[in-house]
This record gives sequence, structure tokens and C-alpha cells, in this order.
Amino acid sequence: MQGRLFGKELLDNLNKQTAILELQKKKLVEKQAIQKQDLANQQQNLKNLGVTFDEYGNIGNYMSILLQKQNEVNAATASYNTLINEYNAQVDKDSQEAMQDRIDESSKSLEKVTEEYKELQDAIKNYDSLQ
Repeated sequence: MQGRLFGKELLDNLNKQTAILELQKKKLVEKQAIQKQDLANQQQNLKNLGVTFDEYGNIGNYMSILLQKQNEVNAATASYNTLINEYNAQVDKDSQEAMQDRIDESSKSLEKVTEEYKELQDAIKNYDSLQ
């Protein structure tokens, strides 16, 4: 359209376009500030979970923190399996019923650490996607 405009009309059109571009620039700066704050919040959440970062914001202990959480899952699984084996070894129903509360508690613990592991994985993936 500018190709057909001359003089004052061209100048008015350019001023309108400049105003639009300035508004877009302002919105992009606001968006960037929001994204930086979101990244900082996610980084703090990960720090609370034991994740460390280098000077550039990269995760420093990615494998060790996931391995630590995986070891917790493995320990909870082993504990649960041990209780199930003990339960199955009981010959009378009274002994099995007495163990049921321990099995239920162990099952809840296993579910909790498994969920924590998945949440940690997701949080790390989300953080990496923002960088």
C-alpha cells in the first residue's frame, strides 16, 4: 500500500506502522519478562528438589539427582516386595491380615516415591524446554 501513497499520506501510514511495531515490541518485552520469571520459578522449584545449576543455568547434576530418586523407587519396591513375600509365606489368615496394614503403607510409600520421580523428570524436561 505504501507504494501508492505520497507525501502526508505516506508519512501518516509510516507513523501508524511505527506505532504498531512499538506496541509489538513492548508486548514482546513483557512476554520475555514473564518467561524469565517462569524460568526462575522453575529453577527455584528444581533447587528445592536438590537440582544444581551451573553459571549458565544448565542443570549440573541431572543424572545423579535422577539416579538418587530412582534408587528411592527401587528401595521402596524392594521393601514392598519383601512384605508381599512375607505375606505369602504366612500360613494362617490372621497373620496375613495383621500384615495387610504394613503392605498398604508400603504400597502408598512406593506410589509416592514413584510419583516424585515422575514429577522430577517432568520438571527437568519443562525447565530444559524453556531454556
